[in-house]
Amino acid sequence: MNNDDSTQVAQAKPPKAPKPNKLLTLEQKVAELEAKAKAARDELKEQQKKEREKNARALSELLKAEGLDEFNVESWKQLLPTIRSGLENMAATEKASA
Repeated sequence: MNNDDSTQVAQAKPPKAPKPNKLLTLEQKVAELEAKAKAARDELKEQQKKEREKNARALSELLKAEGLDEFNVESWKQLLPTIRSGLENMAATEKASA
């Protein structure tokens, strides 16, 4: 075997593959993306919860400021369908004009 033959043999070797621990398998990538999606869903859920709590405090303050907290729960329950309908109509109107 001459020098040219050994050079050709050396060049014919495939390149070294990256170490397996540095490669993410497809399953690992999917698991990572699912974990990120779950974290994002959890964060969104927490933000929505905080927004509802903030809204509940603001609503309570508004009812007190307007003296509407003096009415009993039964009165509120009777008028709630009318109040809900009015709020839904107002929200629909605002959404349509946006």
